[in-house]
Amino acid sequence: MDMSRKTAIAVILVMMFSFGSFSSMQSVGIEDTFETQGRQTQLTDFSHLDENLTALSNRWNLEGGLQAAIYYNGSLVYAKSFGFAHPDNESGSNYFLQNSHTFRLASLSKAITASAIHTLVASGELSLDDKMVDLIPDLVPDPIRGCAYPQHPNQFLNSGLDGRTGNADDVYWGIHDINVSHLLNMQNGLGDTPTPTTSWHYKYHWIDNDTSWEGQNNTCIDHETIAEEFENGRFAPVLIESTIRETLRLPMASQPGTGPNEVYSNIGYRIMGEIIERKSGMEYEDYVHEHVLSPMGINNMEIGQTKFHHQSPNQVTYFERTNNTWFSYFPVTWDDQNLDFFADEGEISFGNNTSTPTPYGGSGPIEQMAASGGWVGNAASYARFISHLDETIHHEGFENPFNFTTTSPYPDNFGSNYGAGVRFFIANNETWWHTGSLPGTATNATRKLVDNESVVMVLLTNTRPGNAERRTSTNDGTTQINYWTDMGEMMDIAFTTIDYRNATPHPFIFTPLTYDPSSPCPPGTSEGGNGSHVLLFGTPPLRCYYDSQLGKKGPVYDNETGWQKCPEGTSTSGVGEPNFYLKNKNGGYIICYLKDEYKPENTEELDEEECPEGMIYDVNMRCVESVVEPERECPEGQELDENGRCVDERTTDTPSVSVLATISMVMLAAFSQRRRFE
Repeated sequence: MDMSRKTAIAVILVMMFSFGSFSSMQSVGIEDTFETQGRQTQLTDFSHLDENLTALSNRWNLEGGLQAAIYYNGSLVYAKSFGFAHPDNESGSNYFLQNSHTFRLASLSKAITASAIHTLVASGELSLDDKMVDLIPDLVPDPIRGCAYPQHPNQFLNSGLDGRTGNADDVYWGIHDINVSHLLNMQNGLGDTPTPTTSWHYKYHWIDNDTSWEGQNNTCIDHETIAEEFENGRFAPVLIESTIRETLRLPMASQPGTGPNEVYSNIGYRIMGEIIERKSGMEYEDYVHEHVLSPMGINNMEIGQTKFHHQSPNQVTYFERTNNTWFSYFPVTWDDQNLDFFADEGEISFGNNTSTPTPYGGSGPIEQMAASGGWVGNAASYARFISHLDETIHHEGFENPFNFTTTSPYPDNFGSNYGAGVRFFIANNETWWHTGSLPGTATNATRKLVDNESVVMVLLTNTRPGNAERRTSTNDGTTQINYWTDMGEMMDIAFTTIDYRNATPHPFIFTPLTYDPSSPCPPGTSEGGNGSHVLLFGTPPLRCYYDSQLGKKGPVYDNETGWQKCPEGTSTSGVGEPNFYLKNKNGGYIICYLKDEYKPENTEELDEEECPEGMIYDVNMRCVESVVEPERECPEGQELDENGRCVDERTTDTPSVSVLATISMVMLAAFSQRRRFE
């Protein structure tokens, strides 16, 4: 056999194997290949972060869970949840946390309020130099007998002319000096001293004859008017407007705008919430939704509710460390379901120091914290929000949002400054951060540059370890650190170990899917029945019972692994939400992800009458043929192909190989025959 003949045979054999391999790959499907390869790359990139976030949860024995998200250059590339969203009191176990669950954001809310102020400034409705007293004149308090308001002894500068204070030449300062810029940058002079005004309790601080400064002994608190406004506690908790009014009559902490460092002030951001309402003529929450969040494509944030039964269905349960309790900020004798008293109208009680869990009414009303700490959302949505502030994603209502957010005209001695709802380094304002803390809530949002591109990471937890608790730092293996420092060290992995250039966009769904207006259960399951079921997203998760699977009631198990098989339309490597949690015969869970083909194409409800003749409305909100042929049963050794025909098993990949082999053999024979006659 000469060289040319050998070459021809080699080429033919290469073609046979090449086309055979191509045919085999085609059977996998383009969608499956993309999903699998894309996720493998992403999991490889983020596996170190996954491991460390899991370790963080285990190291602190978190009763709840962790939810994390990362935006890179304006795209969501990571969204992961660890641990539990809710306790399951019936079974004694817990419901798993999902990416769509929402958390109280605590002080991360401040950047949201600052963004709303930005839209008013950008539209010309507001100036940073506008005086606070001119913007909320109805909340400026009137003088009352025995109170030195409006000028307290610590609110004037001695001219030094005669060595005495209180002369006409002295320079006085007070609330009339506070402007919008002071409120934004924590330079308002109000601070939160002598105690945080959000912790003022109607009865136990303002009304009782206590020995502390908050009660009747303080001549600058108009407790008589408060008692009249709230009918001696019937309409408690005290509204934020009343809290602001009484705060503005108290002595100030410092002269506005004088620094040298910020004086952290929750009340200052709550005042900005009132300014937003008065300048816009809208409720604070409504204005933020319309002018800030909706243009960002964010529709799952809201102002939280204090009481557990008032929370939105997709919000997590808050696990307070050591089960702390205190007096309720709401009258415990008031039935807010039926708007009536449980007891006689005159019998108003706020319980005792053991009656109310601190996350649910024993540490202050969330509704009154709205502008400073009351927002609820999830990690992915908040990371998207920050990506608009740093101009990675455009927002039509902002003008130079990066500069607005990270510019402060006031000096600071510690190398960092407080901007519009975020902290930033003076030397390099590319790095921002803020934390948030409430009973049962710990949050952190950080923005940095990685390879000159914006990376935003948000970490939310529904457990808050105490400040006194310590764990050994994983950085040096010796230093004892608190939970906040440990959170920061784990988040640093996102900025130091990940190659984002190979990360794929994450197919996150911001709101849970709904299959059918009449029942959210997936195909093949229903809310009725008993026995085996899957747990669907929601609060509490919905039990969807199997109707039938392979001709028998209940789930199907893989005999080799012992795991339940994922229901039709889901897989262990799928994408998106919701997830199905399937049990193992020997205990444990497996997660089945919803595949793309079960996403509804639109969210508008349809009626069967709207479908063309001969078609019906199915659970996926689509019109399909009303008659579906029953699945054929094939003889042993055969299976149905995509056209509904019985064919030999595992033959769908071979025709192309067989044909190519035949052609190749014919070509080889012809080539050999030709050589014989030459």
